Amino acid sequence: MANFVYPSALGGFMEALFSWPVATIKMSLIRSYTVSTGHVFVSDLTGAGGVLVATHTLTGKTNVGGLVAAADFAWPAVPAGAACNRAVVYQASAPTGGADLAASAQRLIALFDTADNLPTTPVGADVNWDWTDASNRVFQL
Repeated sequence: MANFVYPSALGGFMEALFSWPVATIKMSLIRSYTVSTGHVFVSDLTGAGGVLVATHTLTGKTNVGGLVAAADFAWPAVPAGAACNRAVVYQASAPTGGADLAASAQRLIALFDTADNLPTTPVGADVNWDWTDASNRVFQL
C-alpha cells in the first residue's frame, strides 16, 4: 500500500473536525498494523494489531492553499525491537487544542509506508523523519 490520507480525514477537514494549526497533531512509528482505509480512530489502528512504538508532537505546522506542512524531526532513542514499517499522523486533541483525548477519539489523518527510514528496525537510537520536499509537505488537500 502507498502513502495515503484516510478518507475519513478528508471528510473531517470539510466538516471542521480537524484544525491543523491549532490541534495537537502527532506522528507515531508503528508496527504490526493491518491497514484499512476505513479506520477512523487510533483505537481502530491498535484494534487491528497496530503498536505505536514512538510518538512525536508535530511543530511548525502550516496550511497554505491546502498544502499541509510541518517541521522535520527525530523520534529520540526509539526502543530496540521489531521493525516499524509504517508511520501514522493523527489529531490527538480536540480541534481547539487542549489535552490528549482517548485513543477512541483521536482521529487518524495520514499513513506513510513509503519514505526514508521506513521500514526501520529500532536499536535504541534516534530515528529521523524528513518530509519529502523543501516545503516540509505532509500532504495536500
